[in-house]
Amino acid sequence: MPKDKQPATLSIPPPIQGTDHWLVFGLDLSLSRTGWAVLHVKKDGDKTQAKFLRAGSVKPETANAPVWVRSVLVSRGLVKILLSSEVEALLDHGAGVIFAFEAATPRNDFLTSISRVAHSVLFAAESRFASGPVRILSVNANTLRSLMHLTKRGAKNKSENILRAFDFIDKTEFPELDGDACDAVLMAMVGRHACSVLLGHSEEVPTNFLNALCNAAQETRGKGRNARIITKGIFHRPEYWAEQVVRPRVLCVKDARNPKKTLERISIPV
Repeated sequence: MPKDKQPATLSIPPPIQGTDHWLVFGLDLSLSRTGWAVLHVKKDGDKTQAKFLRAGSVKPETANAPVWVRSVLVSRGLVKILLSSEVEALLDHGAGVIFAFEAATPRNDFLTSISRVAHSVLFAAESRFASGPVRILSVNANTLRSLMHLTKRGAKNKSENILRAFDFIDKTEFPELDGDACDAVLMAMVGRHACSVLLGHSEEVPTNFLNALCNAAQETRGKGRNARIITKGIFHRPEYWAEQVVRPRVLCVKDARNPKKTLERISIPV
């Protein structure tokens, strides 16, 4: 007789003080077509409520520009699109911000490129998104598929993703949800459950999402000098969950004309 599976040991972070509502920006970054979705999550008594405000996708008109140009184009376009008047009003009323990205595969040069550029543009010192509490949530594709119970591969993958997205977003209001916008919706839903934890209502989070976010189990990765201990939950992995704070950072400058070996130090907000 198989043993009963033991429930995961959880380490649930305390609620984040200072805000009772969050904006989640789900992004499925791609140079061919980037999906985006905007979700508002707020505290409502002893529970939370969530509503999708907007969703869609963007793409460069042509693909003959260099990768960095297309990456900047998409990233700057997202700033214009995401900062609607409704979003601006919510930011003015103290909403926290979660950017929910798909974690870039290291060997995927295109995804890595646009991911780096998007982070630079969205979180620049002058960015409107940098004015309040900001968190970056990264979820790899396999984790997202597992959380959303997605099984199809190849050509059937997108149709399955769209059907799954309509479990969370109103099909009547968003009838033209495409195969990239739907992935942004799914990413936003991971952020939605993260918001429940941040607002002190982890009890309403489905078990599989709570395990993925808060699993306290530790394991050793690597061997020898490269061995390191990691905690499995996304909230405990700085590469997947990070606070974005713009603050002055020091850059050391060496002027080759200066005969002295001293370095000039300049402060730059990053």
